[in-house]
Amino acid sequence: MEAKKKEGLARLFEIASEKKKFLIISGVVSIISAFFLLFPYLMVYKIMEELLKNASSISNISGSSLMNWAIYGNIAMIIGYILLYVGAMIAHIVAYNIIYKIRIKLSEHMGKLPMGYFNKNSIGKIKSVIESDVEKIELFIAHQLPDLVSTVVMIIIIFISMLYLNFWYGLASIIPIVVGYSLQYSMLCGEKAKAGLKEYFDALENINTSAIQYVRGMPSIKIFGQTIHSFREFYNDMIAYRNFSIQYAKNYEKSYVLFNTIIASLFTFIVPVGLLFISKEPSNLALSITFIFFLFYQWVFLHQF
Repeated sequence: MEAKKKEGLARLFEIASEKKKFLIISGVVSIISAFFLLFPYLMVYKIMEELLKNASSISNISGSSLMNWAIYGNIAMIIGYILLYVGAMIAHIVAYNIIYKIRIKLSEHMGKLPMGYFNKNSIGKIKSVIESDVEKIELFIAHQLPDLVSTVVMIIIIFISMLYLNFWYGLASIIPIVVGYSLQYSMLCGEKAKAGLKEYFDALENINTSAIQYVRGMPSIKIFGQTIHSFREFYNDMIAYRNFSIQYAKNYEKSYVLFNTIIASLFTFIVPVGLLFISKEPSNLALSITFIFFLFYQWVFLHQF
């Protein structure tokens, strides 16, 4: 029985081979950086809490406490960015090692292929696989993976903090976020989206192949005064890619607009809930401070993600 091919992170760790431990280290460093990068926002909240508690008597405000929180916040931010940089650099080293080995293996494999393969497949297509397609692995490992790990950890911390401070405030904040990103996930990761992505990459591969052939034929174009229309395949591939891109965008227009509307309107969900609770207990200063903290957290979420 044929073994099932690995997918996702399992496949990534497989091709990383001995560099797998560095990939894990990069993820751990990115997670730690997420904690430090959220700490300054907590310090801002502490400063706001101190100011609100002593709004009626400014002389009671502790200047030393405000200064200490500001210093702690700045130190945490610097450490967070340093760790984020270190994690990204480790990820870059792993990524370049992986794509180097993949290209070596591809070159060795191509040397064993029969000549008939090169007659059936254009040089542009082969070049696109070795250069562009392999380069996408580096883009994911070195750039997207550390950011993804850091972002997921930040979201989890924010959600737990919200529910811990006030369950109803947290629920009013989290539900629209979950609904919005569920819409985006179904839009980008559903069966329809997977089929669309395959068509997209096929169209992109065709246009890359035709473009290389067009560039190779540039001397003939200049000598005989030809236009792009004389290279019918390249022209047809460009038109097909244009038509597909327009249709692809139209298919997801409504769901994308709905996603942006929900995420951009987070304050619309939390404000009525906050005002309802505060109106029942107008003298409850802690409730008001918590409400301001939620507004601040939502502002952080909108600007970070």
